[in-house]
Amino acid sequence: MMELPNWSRQELPVSKPVKKKTFKIDLSHWFVRKHGITIALAAAFTIYTLLLSWSVSAKTEKRVRAEMADQYAAELQAYKNEQAEARSREYFLSGDASREAFVNQEITAGAQLISKEANDQVKGTKLGVAIARKLNPNYPDSIREVAAQPNQFMFYSEDNTFTQHDWDLAESMIRPLYEQGIIPNGLTENMVYFEWNGSSGTARDSYETTTSMSTWRYQG
Repeated sequence: MMELPNWSRQELPVSKPVKKKTFKIDLSHWFVRKHGITIALAAAFTIYTLLLSWSVSAKTEKRVRAEMADQYAAELQAYKNEQAEARSREYFLSGDASREAFVNQEITAGAQLISKEANDQVKGTKLGVAIARKLNPNYPDSIREVAAQPNQFMFYSEDNTFTQHDWDLAESMIRPLYEQGIIPNGLTENMVYFEWNGSSGTARDSYETTTSMSTWRYQG
C-alpha cells in the first residue's frame, strides 16, 4: 500500500517582509543653505551690538568716574569750609569764653601787636597783615595765633602793654571782622607780607618786589 506524504509535518517556506522605501529630507542642511547669509548677518549684527554696547558702557563709566571725581572734590572743599567754620565757632563757645570774650581777646592781641609801632599808619598796616593772614588758609585762624607765630612780627609779646588808643584802633578793625564780616577796604587775604622801615609800613601780596604785586596801607 502506497504511503502518502505527511503534509501536516511539512514546513512551508517563510517569506521575508518587504521594506518600504522612505524618503528622508535633511531640513537642517536645507535651512542653512537657504538662510545662511541671513544667519551670518544676524550673528555679525549681534557681535556689533555687543561691541558697541561695551564701547558706550566704557565711555559712560569713564564720564561717570570723572563726574564723581569732580563731585568728590567739591564735597571735600565744602567739608573743609565747614570744618573751618566749626573751628571759628569753637572760639566763641569753647570753655567758659563767650563770644564777646573771644572778640576782646582778639582785640587785646591786636593791640599788643601794634603797641610798639611809631604811628597809626604802621600800626594799622601791621594789623591789616595779621587780619589777612587770619583769612588766609595757610595761616592760623585767629589774630592771637597769627601774632604769636615765632619770628613773624617784630616787637610782639603777650606781655606787651598798650594804650587805650591802641585798643581803639585794634577794635575798629577787628570787631567789624568778627561781627559783620567786614575787612578794611582794599585788603585781601593775600596781603600776608609786611614791609617795615620804622616810620611807615606796607602790606604786600608778594615777598619779592615785582611789577605785578599788589600793596595796601592803612588810611585811618
